[in-house]
Amino acid sequence: MSFLSKLFGKRHERDVPSGTQFIAQLNHEEKVSIGNLNPLIYTTVIQEKKGQSTTSIITDDDRSIQLLRKLDISDIERLLKSVNSTLEADKAASQGNMSEAARLYKKTIELNPYDDLALMSYGVSLAKQGNLREGIKWVEKAVSINPKNDRARKNLQGMKADL
Repeated sequence: MSFLSKLFGKRHERDVPSGTQFIAQLNHEEKVSIGNLNPLIYTTVIQEKKGQSTTSIITDDDRSIQLLRKLDISDIERLLKSVNSTLEADKAASQGNMSEAARLYKKTIELNPYDDLALMSYGVSLAKQGNLREGIKWVEKAVSINPKNDRARKNLQGMKADL
């Protein structure tokens, strides 16, 4: 199954064999909640899981930290890569390089398909390059991943008004 068909298809998480899916042990809401944290948080939890000394930037009562601690190091490293890719994409977008921003947002989505902000930003970057209809599809996906994302819903409304 291709990346796009996985992302847009009717397939459900329960259809994926155990152990083959990224951050599989978390529920959908949890996957969304840990998908776009400060890179220092991921780095600190990775160090902690490797038994290395860490700075005290995290607290044990933080729900996101508790969720990250459930994950394998490889999953946390993947989350870190996805957030770093988003930061690079944001920088490219702020410099007006929308094609590079789109490429990097797409990379982020491939690393973490639960990152609603990257999905939204990818859609917006496509629209800014003149591909409004395709951009709308991606922003719709962001809203479906996280219906609480007001920014994505507002972007979607504005983009649809431009049709």
